[in-house]
Amino acid sequence: MICTECNSPLTSNSNFCSVCGARVGDAAKGGLQPSAPPPPDDDNADAGPSRAHGRSGGITRALEHAECAICFEPLYTADSAYLADSRGRVCRHFYHHICIQAMPQTNCPMCRSSFERIEKLPKLEENALAWFKAVDLDGNGGLSRQELMDALKTQLPVDWRKLEREMIPSHWDQFDPNGDGSISYDELTRPDGVLAWVKRRFPQGKMAEAPPVTEKLQWFEFWDEDDSGELDQDEVVRALAKTFHYALEPAKVRGLQEMLSSLWVLFDTDGGGGIDKEEFCKADGLGDTIIASTQMM
Repeated sequence: MICTECNSPLTSNSNFCSVCGARVGDAAKGGLQPSAPPPPDDDNADAGPSRAHGRSGGITRALEHAECAICFEPLYTADSAYLADSRGRVCRHFYHHICIQAMPQTNCPMCRSSFERIEKLPKLEENALAWFKAVDLDGNGGLSRQELMDALKTQLPVDWRKLEREMIPSHWDQFDPNGDGSISYDELTRPDGVLAWVKRRFPQGKMAEAPPVTEKLQWFEFWDEDDSGELDQDEVVRALAKTFHYALEPAKVRGLQEMLSSLWVLFDTDGGGGIDKEEFCKADGLGDTIIASTQMM
């Protein structure tokens, strides 16, 4: 069975695609179908901060750093929200409440699942049980590994990449003694449970200060986090949003997106989607053009 949202294989015991996060349901003839129709093919369609289903570099980095994929600031820095309809949550994804409220479309910006309402996520420290019920995506009374990681990222300032490397392969069994593959409310919140262990063991290190965009080479290399030698359009949007400190200001981030969309085709001459270091740093290249454009914004 294949998710018709992202074409990834689906497991029959899951209500949500493990790749794109869209909700699925039983189709009439035994297959699985997404809760929303596929997105439009029109390249100019308003798809929010990501294009269709492709995980751009900027969105990928946002997920890696546990950021809101709209403003690119860490999720834990503001109230989070999820998307829902009459059947409950429509996908796995969380955003800053203020950011998703400001978006014009009624589809999840990351997986394109349609939604009817935006629900603010309860605070873990204020009402742990309400938080647990809200993040229990399939409502089975336990959090899977994916549900746990997705949800904790909305609340805690910890090093998530280190946590995912260490907890899943080495420590999951100590918190899931009955081996059912999920974490119960008690296993999460008891004094020696998951929550206390995560806070104690994985404090988040302070991110290095980014150079100003006027230092073109240093700026490019700082934000080329995978050392690919290229930045795609959403990676540049994320980098500029963080450089200019546009936290919780989705309108300004959209302004960056619109500016870059109009400039990108002038510099991405091969249509590959990425701008390399030379194209960015050369005189009158993308870097100089961005600097001139942002000075007028």
